[in-house]
Amino acid sequence: MRFRRRLALLSTASLAATGLVVTVGGGVASAATVEVGKGSYSDVRPAGRQGPSDNGGQPVKPKVTAAMADKPVPTNDWWSSLVFQRFASNPWSENMYGHPLTYKAVSGGLEVGYPTTHQIVGGDRQYEFPHKADLTLGLAGLNSPDAKADGWSDWTVTPSWKDSARTLRATVGHGSPYVYAEGTGGAAQITAAAPPTVFADQGNVLGVTIAGHDYALFAPSSSDWTVSGNDIRADLGAKDYFSLAVLPSKGALADYEKYAFSFVTGSKVDWEYREGAGEVAATYSLTTEAKEGTETGTLQALYRHQWLHTSDPLTDYTYVSSRGLMKVREGRSFTTTQKVNGVLPGLPSAAGVDKAKLKTYINDVLTQGDPLSGAIDTYWTGKALGKLAQLVPIADQIGDTAARDKLLALIKGRMEEWFTVGGPSEFSYDKDWRTLIGYPASYGSDQELNDHHFHYSYYVMAAAIVAQYDPGGPPTPSGAAWSRSSSRTPPTRRGTTPSTRSCAASTPTPATAGPPATRPSPPATTRSRPRSRSTSAPA
Repeated sequence: MRFRRRLALLSTASLAATGLVVTVGGGVASAATVEVGKGSYSDVRPAGRQGPSDNGGQPVKPKVTAAMADKPVPTNDWWSSLVFQRFASNPWSENMYGHPLTYKAVSGGLEVGYPTTHQIVGGDRQYEFPHKADLTLGLAGLNSPDAKADGWSDWTVTPSWKDSARTLRATVGHGSPYVYAEGTGGAAQITAAAPPTVFADQGNVLGVTIAGHDYALFAPSSSDWTVSGNDIRADLGAKDYFSLAVLPSKGALADYEKYAFSFVTGSKVDWEYREGAGEVAATYSLTTEAKEGTETGTLQALYRHQWLHTSDPLTDYTYVSSRGLMKVREGRSFTTTQKVNGVLPGLPSAAGVDKAKLKTYINDVLTQGDPLSGAIDTYWTGKALGKLAQLVPIADQIGDTAARDKLLALIKGRMEEWFTVGGPSEFSYDKDWRTLIGYPASYGSDQELNDHHFHYSYYVMAAAIVAQYDPGGPPTPSGAAWSRSSSRTPPTRRGTTPSTRSCAASTPTPATAGPPATRPSPPATTRSRPRSRSTSAPA
């Protein structure tokens, strides 16, 4: 028999719904049950249910190197197709949009493009700067069977390639005009998509124009670039590094050469809430390593929403991007400051409110056949919980405590079902992807890790409403996995820090991917939900 577990379960709800459980209770009822307070979640999927899978329905695990095998993978990011192989025929990556550059991992290395012209496609409904390779960065002879992630930070990632004789890794990131490469087993190779035009040749520093875009190529000081048709190579000798940069103009070559060997090794943003001033300051910092010489500075391009809110000096260099003009900052860090006035969770009662009409509306919900509208999956259950939670403070404000308590009981009852293992609905922790998946799932929340941020936010909001009106209140959580040192979940899963963009799914959907996976129908009493997806180009 399934036990009803009351308010204590809400601590489980507020933690597990966001994947933030860190302290496990002492009791384990079975190998598949983990108790947290008086609630529980499972450490295995319910029988017959599917987890993260490719488009052929085959299970997928994170594509990472051995060095990153025990690290939580931040899926639903701009580069997540590198680690989540959604399409069985592509073990490298889909298009990745770093801005101003775009990327795609292929067998021979990393495609690099700089889209500067937008397109309106999809029946005039989609605005895109599609990826188109200007060049491919790699090593002579490289033919890797796949690409994996060999490191990541707040907005940078390092893809890795390996075949029988060669290894390559390349660090790229949001706002970076550089690609930093390290390779062994072959000469540095840049394969141009169109015949390159050389505008500067300093031996180990080469300025080339490819498909109308200016690039600088940097090899170790003892090396020399040679051009043969579309093939550009440099023997690295005893060194294992080289880099390239997209230039805002040919005249910028000397400034970009200055930082060519100051390799970015990590990125981190720190926030400070200045309560007295009503401001939030965000400091974006890069760590670097001098591969040659002593220079440890760098150049980074700021998005419009960043350069509008920084007092740090900027250069005159700019880039085109799908998110507007990007301006270049010289230095390893910059700070933005924005006003934050706060957001009211609800509106206070006001004179003249028609309490009788509001009571009628609330009663309409409570007296319908099923106040939860037939919801059984995570999305529609969340929607239903969110609706009922919104009504609780309204009922309280108009003095209808009986309706308020009925609403609270409905919310608690359904949440207790979800946060007790063994019934028709429960949450399961996926050890490979280090996230909680609710079953029954919907809209790809199980196979694509799609939409978790808003499916589960409804549960958290509903739990907060119950805590607000219950005299005892839920137990206080003992920890949270927003800590960067957590091993249970990544510090961020579906937000890209500099661009402030939230990604719904773990991988973008390329235009050639074919028809979408079958989606469950919503309950008949609710409106259909539009499909949420990440597009292959930023929208």
